[in-house]
Amino acid sequence: MVSLCLASAVSLSADVVLNFGDPKGFTDFEYAQTRRTISTEFFANEVIVYLERAVEKVFPEGVVLTLDFQDIDLAGGFEPWQFIPLNDVRFYKSRYPPKAMFTYRLEDGEGNVLAEGDEALREPSYQERFSRRTGVTEPFYYERRMLERWIKSNLPKEVKKAEG
Repeated sequence: MVSLCLASAVSLSADVVLNFGDPKGFTDFEYAQTRRTISTEFFANEVIVYLERAVEKVFPEGVVLTLDFQDIDLAGGFEPWQFIPLNDVRFYKSRYPPKAMFTYRLEDGEGNVLAEGDEALREPSYQERFSRRTGVTEPFYYERRMLERWIKSNLPKEVKKAEG
């Protein structure tokens, strides 16, 4: 298991810890162009600040969200059967939505568990819901937005369930 707790360049009042099971066993965790498994450190560096900001907007100071990924399926897919050699090009179509399976644990600043559980996210309407501005080439844009949406909309409900 790979565990990453990265300190972001921006000082935020929430911490997010990302752990990865076996990235080579993930459904689709490959770079386009090279088709090699993506470095978990690269993935974490690209999404961590956004996830910390999302947690900070919803929860009080000092909370820690830990996500233990068992599987990631990136948005888009490869279609090596195309007539021209495009086996290293990622096609973004509705049949290739981003997906993530993980366990989560949200703790307050004193280590008390606010919520925990298993989650299987799938965002079939990712192209409509998370429209990209022209020219934006941010890596893992759709995956990040799917996780941010879960933090903002589902995680507070889980905390309320645990409280009551």
